[in-house]
Amino acid sequence: MSTPRARSRGAIYYLIMDIAIHWGLLTKLCTRIDFNPVIVVAAIILDVAVLAAFVWVRASTDALSLYVAGAGIVLIVAGQRLLMHSHTRADGTMDM
Repeated sequence: MSTPRARSRGAIYYLIMDIAIHWGLLTKLCTRIDFNPVIVVAAIILDVAVLAAFVWVRASTDALSLYVAGAGIVLIVAGQRLLMHSHTRADGTMDM
């Protein structure tokens, strides 16, 4: 059974991941995939609004969960950068 803190971190991670995926779609894949950018921008705005409201509520009730989520995000991003750096050749290509 999960605790409210674990569920809070999960919600924060999910919303940030969703924003990152939409942002990548807008900035990196816009020439390779046919999509309506208005819908993607609207999704980002709604995700940010929900994340801001959620963080506001959690900050007033349990700030520790936000600190743990922030530390987790830093560790995830650092690990991803390390992995990408170790698997990228000098010419910028990868075997993945």
